[in-house]
Amino acid sequence: MRIDIVVPQIGEAVSELTLREWYRREGAKVSKGDPLFSVDADKSVVEVEAFEDGVLEEIVEEEGAIVLPNQVVARIRTEDAPPEEEREDTVRPTREKATDADRPTASAARERATDADRPTASPKAKVVARRRGVSFEAVTGTGSRRMVTAADLLGAPEAPGAPGRLRAIIAERMVRSKREAPHFYLTSEVVMSAVKELREKLDSRPGYTAFILKAGALALRAVPDCNVRYSEGGPEAMRRIAIGVAVSVEGGVLCPVLHDVERTSLEDLTRRVKETVARVRSGRMREEEKGEKSMIVTNLGMYDVDRFAAIIDPGDAMILATGAIRDRVIAQAGTPVVAPTMCATLSVDHRLMDGVPAAGYLAEFKRVLESAEELV
Repeated sequence: MRIDIVVPQIGEAVSELTLREWYRREGAKVSKGDPLFSVDADKSVVEVEAFEDGVLEEIVEEEGAIVLPNQVVARIRTEDAPPEEEREDTVRPTREKATDADRPTASAARERATDADRPTASPKAKVVARRRGVSFEAVTGTGSRRMVTAADLLGAPEAPGAPGRLRAIIAERMVRSKREAPHFYLTSEVVMSAVKELREKLDSRPGYTAFILKAGALALRAVPDCNVRYSEGGPEAMRRIAIGVAVSVEGGVLCPVLHDVERTSLEDLTRRVKETVARVRSGRMREEEKGEKSMIVTNLGMYDVDRFAAIIDPGDAMILATGAIRDRVIAQAGTPVVAPTMCATLSVDHRLMDGVPAAGYLAEFKRVLESAEELV
C-alpha cells in the first residue's frame, strides 16, 4: 500500500508554509513517529512525523517549496507493497543537499551582476524572499537563464534593513486583532499567600508559572462558557482546555499550546514548561503545540512589571496577563496587613462574551489561587 504524506493543518490562520528541510532521503526506511520534514509555519518551525512504517518512496516537493495544508509532499510505501517500476523516461535524480561551500557568495554574485543583467526569480522564490526578508539579487540562480529558485534562497543572506519574519508576522496579527476584536479589560489583585505557603511545603518547589497556568485551566473548567474561540460563524465551543504560554524568543514571542494542564501535577507542569520553553527557543516547536487554544497566559513578573494589558491572539477569546508578586499593604478584616499579591489583567474579545462571564472567570482564577487547595 502507498500512502500520501500531506502537509498538516497547523493553526486556523496558516494558509501558506515553506517546506524547510527533509530529514530522510528517497528510499530510506521510516518508522511511525520518525520526523520526516519540517515547515516554516506562521511563527516557528514545525516538525512533521511519519504515521506509518515503510519506505519513503517519493519526495514530491523539494526543500524551499511553498506548500499548502493538505498538499501531498511525499509518498510512503508500506512493507507489503512492491516497489513501483521505474520508467526509463522518468528516473528521478538523486537529491544532494548543497553545502555552504557549494553556494555562491553574495560578493561574487554582486561582482557578476550588472544593471543590464539583473537576476530574475521564480514566483515561489519571490514569495520565499518576501516572507523570510532575504534578497534574491545577492544570489546566483540555478534555474533556466540564471533564474533564482526557492531552493537557492535557503542559504541567502538577510537583506540589509529587512524586518525579521517573526516580527513582521506578529505585527500583522496584532494589528488585525486590535482592528477586528473589540477588546475590554478586567483587572484583579490576587493574594498569593496560600500559593507561597504551598510552594514552600512541596519538595519540588514548582515555579509560579505552573501555579498560574493550572489556576487558569481550572477556572476554564469551572466556567466553560469562556472556553470558546471566534470563527466565521461566531463563537465556537472548544472541546478541550488548551492553554497557550507566551515564550520570548529572538525577534518576538511564540505561544506553544499545553494540553491537559488542569489534570497535570504542579511538579510535572513545571518540568513541561521548562522543556517546552527550551525547545521553542531552539526553534523546534512540535506540531501539537501549534493547534487551537482556549487562551494565552503571559507573565512579565520576572521583569519587575506590576501590571499590563496584553493583546488577544486572533481567534482566541482571552489573554491573561500577570505581573510581579510583591508584598503590599491590604485590608484583612478591617486591619491593614502586608501580604504578597499579584495583579492579573484579563483582555477579552467582546464578540465572544460580555463582562459577566469574563468577570466570573477572573473571580474563579483568583479563588483557586487564594485557596490553593485545588492546585495539588
